[in-house]
Amino acid sequence: MKSNIFRLIILILLVLLKPSFAQSSLGLTESKPERSFDAKELATKMLLSKSVVVYLAPLIYIAERGLTEERLRQIGCRYETDDAEMLAELARLVGQANPEAARIKSEKTFEPREAIYLQSLGGSRTTLLFDRYSTNVPNAEGMVDNKKISASQSVISDIYRWAAKLPPVEKCESFLRQYR
Repeated sequence: MKSNIFRLIILILLVLLKPSFAQSSLGLTESKPERSFDAKELATKMLLSKSVVVYLAPLIYIAERGLTEERLRQIGCRYETDDAEMLAELARLVGQANPEAARIKSEKTFEPREAIYLQSLGGSRTTLLFDRYSTNVPNAEGMVDNKKISASQSVISDIYRWAAKLPPVEKCESFLRQYR
């Protein structure tokens, strides 16, 4: 009961958040979003999830080019929980990053370094992927169920802080330890 109330409060807060977005013109071109993305729908899906699996790319793969979602699942550090409070916290962190439909088209290949897989109570799955970190742009590029998004760059370190609350995965402890 307590966790359901907590989820409801988080959902209300996410709905009330007014997104603030930044754009950069560093070699990027403005384009119309490919498909509709609804941040409220994502927030609802996250809050109604029964479990989550998060993959983080270990630092030894930071320079690897051509990293795919499948390869990330093979080499990545896996963090999993069905704890309602942890799920609500992850939803809050992603919501605070103000995800929006991507308005900037990048010429570079999307290379996921963080993957979030949410399993809903009804059995459906929602996938969030975030691209390799770049100091040249203020926003992290990502995808939600194959819809391009952008979000505050802070979402990446927030995901690491969140994962650090779960049992350690040895190959990621070298960099995740700083968030514990």
